[in-house]
Amino acid sequence: MRKALKLPEQTELDKARAEARSVLAAAARVMANPKAGDLRVWWVPQVPGQAFHVPVTSKEEGKLITTVLAFYDLFQLSHNIKPDYTNAGGIQVYEGGEWVDIDEDEDEV
Repeated sequence: MRKALKLPEQTELDKARAEARSVLAAAARVMANPKAGDLRVWWVPQVPGQAFHVPVTSKEEGKLITTVLAFYDLFQLSHNIKPDYTNAGGIQVYEGGEWVDIDEDEDEV
């Protein structure tokens, strides 16, 4: 017999929603008002489409997110969600008043 799925208490859901809103608000602040050294991931799930951007706190976090996005695209292809695709992405740092691509294999940002 299967166990019944226990739903989180409403206070847990409210806490999770508040935390998600806080994270999204912080991300929006970084994207709207970047400072030198800020990092973000850019990703185009279907070239030649438009990139979306996600602020990250470290190069390692950026590598993780790009890897997850790549695996997600592969999952969609292998399960016939997308018939084909060409994606592109990377990590950028804000310097000199603009976002600049960085080499993910370099040790320093």
